[in-house]
Amino acid sequence: MFGMKGSDLHPGYVGLARILRVLLISYGLGTPVILLSNGSIFAELREQGNIGAMAVLFGIGVGMQLVAAVPYKIAVRWFHRGELEKKFQRTRRYKLAKRPWALYPLEAVFDLASIGLYVWGTVLAA
Repeated sequence: MFGMKGSDLHPGYVGLARILRVLLISYGLGTPVILLSNGSIFAELREQGNIGAMAVLFGIGVGMQLVAAVPYKIAVRWFHRGELEKKFQRTRRYKLAKRPWALYPLEAVFDLASIGLYVWGTVLAA
């Protein structure tokens, strides 16, 4: 894109993915806290009976973001190990860690699912 190689784009993508994950986790944790700490909103949600469903939806969304971070943590560990141990570079784990784009579809599914759960939880609070 615009004369850049894929390897040049990867650090930018990683930065944007990190920002999105922080935003999604922050929204998933912060929104219920804000909604439930307001006395009138809490009373209305309790009256509607949506508190439990909302908590579950936001909790699953945050959990999905945390689970999505695990494959990247493992891949980074394998990559750094390969950089330190030349013998490890011949392993399948190191070769997979050098191809992080293999994890992008999984990350997209987790992100879209989290967003969907948050929208659903927010609609319940409306």
